[in-house]
Amino acid sequence: MKDIIKIVVAIMVFIALGYGVDEYRNHKNIAVMESEWEQIQSTAKENYSDSTPVEAIYKASKEFAEDELENIKSNREKLHFVANSFFGFYFINTRSRNNYCENLGVDITPYVNAFAHYNKSEYQRAITIYAQAGTDKEQQWSYIKPYSIKMVEQDMQEIADTNQITLEEACKLFADNPEFASEMTFAKRASAVTYQVLMDTEPTN
Repeated sequence: MKDIIKIVVAIMVFIALGYGVDEYRNHKNIAVMESEWEQIQSTAKENYSDSTPVEAIYKASKEFAEDELENIKSNREKLHFVANSFFGFYFINTRSRNNYCENLGVDITPYVNAFAHYNKSEYQRAITIYAQAGTDKEQQWSYIKPYSIKMVEQDMQEIADTNQITLEEACKLFADNPEFASEMTFAKRASAVTYQVLMDTEPTN
C-alpha cells in the first residue's frame, strides 16, 4: 500500500506544482509544462539516484517548487502561488481521479470524502487567499482540467502496471482504501516552505 501511495504522490506533487507555476506565469501551455516534467525527471535521476524512481521524482518535484517559490518576491504572489499549488493537488484528487474512475464504473466517493476531510484546513486557507485576490477557483479548474486528466491517466496506468492489475482494479484500491487519504495531505506532501507560506504568511505587499 505504501508503494502505491508513493506513486500517486509523485504524480500529484508535479500536478500541484505545475499548476501553481502555470498560474504564476500566465498559464503556460501543456508543452511547456511537459518540458518541466522532463526537467524534474532528469533532476531525479541525477541528484537522487540512490532513491527509488518514484521517491526520486517526489524529491525532485519538491525541490522544483522551493526554487520557484524562492524566485517570487511579493508575499501576495507567493500566497497565490501556494494556493494554486494546493488547488492543483486538491482538484486532481477530488475531481479528475473521481471522474476517471467513474467512467470505468468505479465509485471512489469514500476516498474523495476522506481526502476533503484531511485537507479541510488547507482548503479553507486557500479559499481565503483566493477571495482576497479576487480569484475564482472554478476558473482555475478550467485551466488545469485538461492536463490533470492526462496525468491521472498516466498515474492510474502506473499503479495498474506496478501491481499487475486492471485499471478498474486500480480504481477499486481507492474505493476500498479511503485511508489512503490520510497520507495524501498537503501538510505531508508539499514542501515545508510551501506549506508554511500557505498557512502562516499574510499578504503584506
